[in-house]
Amino acid sequence: MSIALAALGMTAPVAVATPAVVPTGFSDTVVTSVALPVGLDFTPDGRMLVTTKPGHLYAYRSGKLTQAFDASGFVCAGQPGQDERGMLSVAVDPDFASNHFIYLYYSASEGGSCVNRVSRFTLDSSSQVAASSEKILIDGIQGDGFHNAGDLAFGKDGDLYVAVGDGHCLEGCDPGNKAAQDLKNLNGKILRITSSGAVPAGNPYSGTGTARCSTGPISSGKCQEIYAYGFRNPFRIATDPNAAGTRIFVDDVGQNTTEEVDQLKAGANYGWPMCEGPCNTSGLTDPVFSYPDNTGGGRAAITGGAFVPDNAWNAAYNGRYLFSDYVKNNVYSITGSGGNFTTFSAGATAVAMKFAPAVPGAGGGQQALYYTNLTTGTVHRVSSGGTVPNAAFSTSPGGAVSYCSTHASTAGAPPFTVTFDGSASGDPNGRPLTYHWTFGDAATQQTTTPTTTHTYTTKGAFTPQLTVSNDSGGTSTAATGAVRTDDAPPAVTVTSPGTSSRFTVGATYTPTGTAVDSSGAALPSSALTWQVWLFHINHVHPVLDPVAGNGSTAFVAPPAEQFSAIKGNSRLLVCLSATDANGVTQTVEQDFDPQLVQLTLGSSPSGLRIHIDEDDVDVGGDVTTPATVTSWAGYQIHLTAPDQTDSSGTPQTFGSWSDGGARSHAVAPTVDSGYTATFSAGAAQKTYEAESPANTLVGGAAVATCAPCSGGKKVGHVGNGKGVLTFDNVAVATAGTYQLTIGYCDGSTGRSAAVSVNGAAAQTVAFAGTGSFTTPGTKVITVTLKAGANTVSFANSSGWAPDFDRITV
Repeated sequence: MSIALAALGMTAPVAVATPAVVPTGFSDTVVTSVALPVGLDFTPDGRMLVTTKPGHLYAYRSGKLTQAFDASGFVCAGQPGQDERGMLSVAVDPDFASNHFIYLYYSASEGGSCVNRVSRFTLDSSSQVAASSEKILIDGIQGDGFHNAGDLAFGKDGDLYVAVGDGHCLEGCDPGNKAAQDLKNLNGKILRITSSGAVPAGNPYSGTGTARCSTGPISSGKCQEIYAYGFRNPFRIATDPNAAGTRIFVDDVGQNTTEEVDQLKAGANYGWPMCEGPCNTSGLTDPVFSYPDNTGGGRAAITGGAFVPDNAWNAAYNGRYLFSDYVKNNVYSITGSGGNFTTFSAGATAVAMKFAPAVPGAGGGQQALYYTNLTTGTVHRVSSGGTVPNAAFSTSPGGAVSYCSTHASTAGAPPFTVTFDGSASGDPNGRPLTYHWTFGDAATQQTTTPTTTHTYTTKGAFTPQLTVSNDSGGTSTAATGAVRTDDAPPAVTVTSPGTSSRFTVGATYTPTGTAVDSSGAALPSSALTWQVWLFHINHVHPVLDPVAGNGSTAFVAPPAEQFSAIKGNSRLLVCLSATDANGVTQTVEQDFDPQLVQLTLGSSPSGLRIHIDEDDVDVGGDVTTPATVTSWAGYQIHLTAPDQTDSSGTPQTFGSWSDGGARSHAVAPTVDSGYTATFSAGAAQKTYEAESPANTLVGGAAVATCAPCSGGKKVGHVGNGKGVLTFDNVAVATAGTYQLTIGYCDGSTGRSAAVSVNGAAAQTVAFAGTGSFTTPGTKVITVTLKAGANTVSFANSSGWAPDFDRITV
């Protein structure tokens, strides 16, 4: 993503983004502009519905944009610290013509907290939605503001599919968040419900041991709404219009290494957080397509996706799947089976995509691809087979300022020289263009290059126009702009935060500024608009959506996503816009940098490994002491001191941290701080509880209450050809043979289990009955472990295994 930023302080206005480069025979045109557009869908009568992050739903038809629903008062996108939440998607009911139902996935403000919700509303013929028409279908979806996903799509089965992210820091923090594997909540899952919110027949989890999770997580069992699980941030889902039945692709955003396109299957586990990209592990489903984050250089974040309907474009595109990458600023194309990866459109960033008639409401006519671009605040149409060029231009001074949604006016006192740039114009067949300029003051000009200048010598409000023509006689409709010479832009200053200010993660900041119009009069607070972005390496995340006022709206400084963001000069971008009584706007942007702190990590003895969960810079997230790492003040990181072997081959067992924390604990220093882990020579026994969220339970294995058991819980329903319990992080310092003491309960006369270490061939272990399923007993076996982390799995392909309490190594 191209961006001009000052190292610190104000940035000068920059030109609008370079237009997308589509294949020959295609055109990419802006349909309409709206601040922070996210989701979109179409009604059968030709209305394009667009959701925005701040909580607005718009309906667009025949060149007119109408606000259909203002939910900003109860959508928590505008509250401090709500990050990526908002009104995230919209879906139109397959029977809309008769019932007028639409569905919204939005972040609901409830009693000072924020949860994600899926609701059904009614859209009337005048494109209005009444809040009273809401029917809540799913509520209480948790998270911390990141990894919401939040997409909706109807399958050909008539059911509504819902994409839910893992919540980022819910059961541990990314990448240690286990929520996607926890079937007691809806996070990290694709859900399937009926249009009325019921659970349809054929969902994987029903009957005994299951429950509805439509109002929040459950304490035991499995959620009936779950259709598939093991996703990190399944940002967008797409239904294949060419398939005979329901076929859905899921675009799942990776953490550090791989982006995925998954084909949805009932009951499938896609592996997160055990793996990213192809898992190549029995019981886990691999993507139909994946690509490394560093493809083409830099990072990645897969976003919108759509199947090309057969015969919508030329036959070469039949059945292909298009998807966008928010960071790489491209739209890519693959076959329906995941092959032939190519760039379809360079310079296009689509948060959501949808095919619909090129002329909305025209029914079976030619189809076009529509997409939303969050950062430019535009909705685009990509069409094929046209011969008429498209005109678009920008003016400077004025125009876009970095990522600020409110653009500056082009205004100044005469003589006032304006630069006109028609580079965003294009011809679908790549023909050369001639640019016909009308400047609004009776002056005209014709050029064969896209840029020119014009000097206005009189005062007034002017409407410049551009039409373009190609060498085959095709002429565009006119694009228009605005130039003011009867007024100058306000003088705008951000007073807080100051240019030398530094933020602390989790602290609350209230921005203030001043604005003076061209006459020297101070503008009221209502004339000022604020916006804040988190700049993350080469893309942005919203922190504070555009809000009017001065000194009355606060935001909470967010954390960095990983250490690589800290190293990559991540920071906040504060936008301030002011509009005078004549409608002339000035926008400035100011960097707000983090307060950096140094963490000195030590060990006794020195030279041992310390693990940092959030560290995606050092291999495996491990550093060797003594080490100093740079972090943001207040940024919570998770430190672990694993048992290990030192350079002389001596086992070292963790004893304590200098700050009194547990072996694995979180720290969030606001000043330079030191943390030293003390070890003792020699190995020590370690116990692992079966019910720990660090473990993996699949195929029906579930946590159950057992008062006499260690921790008051156990894991049952293991075996019978389905249930598997895996202890995922059985750590030892040195490779060798170890005694494994298994705590279990068995109310039968005796059962057996297949015990496998690190996926190797299993040994069959017989367990004697303990008298009841709440009476613990133990069994000791011998296993071979490797140095570091090991997995130990319990299963039974032909019968039930006992219930498991814990293991001790």
